Amino acid sequence: YISLGKLNLRLKRYEDARKNFQKAVELEPENYQSHFYLAGFYMGEEDYESALSSYKKAIALKNDIPRFYVGLSNAMQALKSNDQAVSAMEQAIRLDPRRASYHLSQSHYALRLGKDGLASIRGIFYIRYKGWNDDSAPYAALNAYFANRRANNKAKADSILMESLKYLDKEIWAYSIFKYLNKEKGWELQGQYYAIIDEWRQWWRGNYAPFHCIKESGLDG
Repeated sequence: YISLGKLNLRLKRYEDARKNFQKAVELEPENYQSHFYLAGFYMGEEDYESALSSYKKAIALKNDIPRFYVGLSNAMQALKSNDQAVSAMEQAIRLDPRRASYHLSQSHYALRLGKDGLASIRGIFYIRYKGWNDDSAPYAALNAYFANRRANNKAKADSILMESLKYLDKEIWAYSIFKYLNKEKGWELQGQYYAIIDEWRQWWRGNYAPFHCIKESGLDG
C-alpha cells in the first residue's frame, strides 16, 4: 500500500493516496515507514496535527532516522510549538551532523525566534561543511552576523563580516551587502533580511517537508 500511495501521489490522486497510506498503517501498525509516509502526506495537506501524531508514532518505532525529526520539527513549526521544533531539529543534527541543510534550516529558524547563539553556531557549521562558494553560504553568514550583532557580540560579528569579505566571491549579490554592513550602515537591513528568511522557510516547508516532494532516496537521510 505504501508503493501504491506513492504512485497515486505522483498521479495527483490525493484522496486515493491518503486511503493507501492509512490502509498501510492499519495493516502494519508496527511499520515505521507507514507512519512516516502518512505523516508526509498530512504535511502536504497542511493537516499539521495529524502529521505531528504520525511522526511521533514513526519515531516511537524507529528513533534513529534523522528525516523523521526533520518532519517532526516542520510540523511543530507550523503549529507554533517553537521550542519543541528547535529540539526536534537538533536531534536530527545529532543523528546526521554533516547534513548541512539541517544546520542552515535551524539557523534561519533560530534567528527568527531570537535564539541568537544557536543561529550563529548553525550558520557557521553550514559554512564549515559547504564552504564559502556554496550558493547559500551568504545566508548562513548573514544569520551568524545578525545574531551576534543582536546579542551585542560585536567582536564575533565583526569577525564574521571580515571573513565574509575575504572569502565570498566579489561578483555575487551578497558581497556588496557585506561591504555595506562593514561601513556600519547596514543594521537597518535586519528587518529586510528577516523577510528573506521567511521566504526561505516557506521554500523549505513547501519543497522539503511535504511528502509530495520527498525524494525517493531512502529513509536514512
